[in-house]
This record gives sequence, structure tokens and C-alpha cells, in this order.
Amino acid sequence: MSRLLRRLAESSLGRLAITSYFMKKNKNQKGFTLIELLVSVSLFAIFVTIATGLFLSSIQGQRKVFSFQAVQDNSRYVTEFMAREMRMGKNFLVSGGNTLTFTNQKNETVIYCLVSNNIKRAVGAVCDANSSNLTSSEVVVVDKLEFLLSGGDVGDLKQPRITIVMKLHSSGTVSAVETSLNLQTTVSARKLES
Repeated sequence: MSRLLRRLAESSLGRLAITSYFMKKNKNQKGFTLIELLVSVSLFAIFVTIATGLFLSSIQGQRKVFSFQAVQDNSRYVTEFMAREMRMGKNFLVSGGNTLTFTNQKNETVIYCLVSNNIKRAVGAVCDANSSNLTSSEVVVVDKLEFLLSGGDVGDLKQPRITIVMKLHSSGTVSAVETSLNLQTTVSARKLES
């Protein structure tokens, strides 16, 4: 029998038969081929890349939402603070478009103005950098503050109305999550000027 195997191995047909026999034997063995391993590693790498991208995108979206919420909260606070005091005010005067002077219900002269991208409030004095901040400079930057007065003339028998126009954006954030907000509201004074 061994002679027959040697002769068979020496012939080209025999080599093919022996090679085929061993290949069948290897196919029945358990394990992964190199191609299967490369495909599985590639699929895993693609999955991890997609998952990481989704995670980073959701974090950036969350930061944008927090930035917008901070700008909105600051603008809401400033608007409500000014409107509450203006409703009970009298003798309104707008100068330069971004400075409003009036007398509040305690008969104090109140001034609202825009200084260094912050909305300031001064009582009985000049509105400058030393006046109290209404906006938080760490959170929000005020790009525009404008007061429009209608019905403020004495003797016109019209209710004084002040329109507040603001443009704000978040400060200290990267441009991808920066948020801006345009806001306009009108406040009517309760006292009719005579």
C-alpha cells in the first residue's frame, strides 16, 4: 500500500488528490479563517465609529440646548425686571436709542443703558461701567439694546409705550454651540401722562 501511495504522490494527478484530501480535512476543523477575522474586525470598527459619532453629536446638541436655555433665561429675567419697573414709571425719555431714563414709583430716577455689551441699571446717577449689571457677562453678551418710545410727549393724551429691542448671544462658547436670540417686547405704562 505504501508503494501505491508513493507512486500516486509522484504523479501530478496524485498530488492533486492528496492536496484535495488535506484541504477537505482542514475545512472540517473548527476556527476562523483570516478573511472571516478581517471582516468581523472591520464591521466592529465601523460600528464603533458610528456609535462614537452619534455620541459626540448628542453631546454637542445638549451643549447647544444648554447655551440657548442660558440666553433665554437671562433675556427673560432682564425683560421682566425692566418691564415691571417701567409699568409703574413716568416721565420717560429715550436718548441715543439705547438709554432710557424715567421716574419709578418710588420717585427715583432710573436709567437703563447698554455699556460694554451688558445691560446696566443706575438709580439717580449716570449709567456707566460702575452701574449694576442686569445681564451676566459670563453667560450672555448683549449685541443690541434699543428703546423706542411712543406716546411720551406731555399733553398728547396717549398712554406711554416703550418697545424694548434686544439681540443677545451666548458668551464663552465655541461657535458650533453658540446661540443668539432676538427679542422685542412692548411695555405700557399704567399712568397716563398729563
